[in-house]
Amino acid sequence: MEKRDIWSTLSRIDAKLLYALLAVFIIVPLIKPLGLPMSIPAETRAAYDFIDALPDGSLVLLSVGTDPQTEAETWAQAIAMGRHLLSKKCNLVLMSVNSVGQPYAERLASILQEEFGLEYGQDICVLGFRAGEETAVAGFAGDFLTLYNADYKGAPVKELPMLKGVSSAADFKLIIDYQYKASAIWFARHVGGPHKVPVIAGSRASSAPNMMPYYASGDFKGVLPGIQGGAAYERLLQRPDQATKGLDAQSMGLILVILSVLIGNVATVMGAQAKSKKA
Repeated sequence: MEKRDIWSTLSRIDAKLLYALLAVFIIVPLIKPLGLPMSIPAETRAAYDFIDALPDGSLVLLSVGTDPQTEAETWAQAIAMGRHLLSKKCNLVLMSVNSVGQPYAERLASILQEEFGLEYGQDICVLGFRAGEETAVAGFAGDFLTLYNADYKGAPVKELPMLKGVSSAADFKLIIDYQYKASAIWFARHVGGPHKVPVIAGSRASSAPNMMPYYASGDFKGVLPGIQGGAAYERLLQRPDQATKGLDAQSMGLILVILSVLIGNVATVMGAQAKSKKA
């Protein structure tokens, strides 16, 4: 085959072949994470370091605002941070100010219970959903035990062993919010400021720039920006999982696109030059 024919063939690679390669490039990392090189955002390392310094037995609130639209970015964050908190023997209270997020809170509790052998009510519990969004957060800050008087099963909160002696939102050592609208900002505004309870935000990548001023001001002790934040947290835990798989798949897909564009352009130019010389 002449050189011109080779470049001409490369410049007209069948789209079906590209789609097949793309499928391989994406599926392989989803099956087994590759652990591609990545940078750890400073705000994510700050979140990890803050949790790592928590005293054993600390009471922590996880506000799970995850929904189908944000699951790809914030769900892996919640699992990774939940594992870290439980390795510190923290007691976890889960809730959601998003009606769609409530099932995710229950699902997260179930996963962590099974993985760590937790006893419900002793180590972990899930509060019932309360409508009102920011109003519900303000209510949580103002009168926690009145607004959330029962868990999601209807059991009185005051009867849960892990919450005995808890009288207000100020008894929590940390609040982590997995973004629903501006929910992390609501917690910083109503709980973080008045009660001096630290807040960490698990954010979608598109919303992370809006969170950074709160991190810079100290209102947030850390921020996890999208799937990169989740993957970085897994890297710090030395336990690659869903976020690492997703980020690797995304990166491999982009690598293939870049290579395809480069090869296509080089082949087109070289083919034109070979044709010109032959003429």
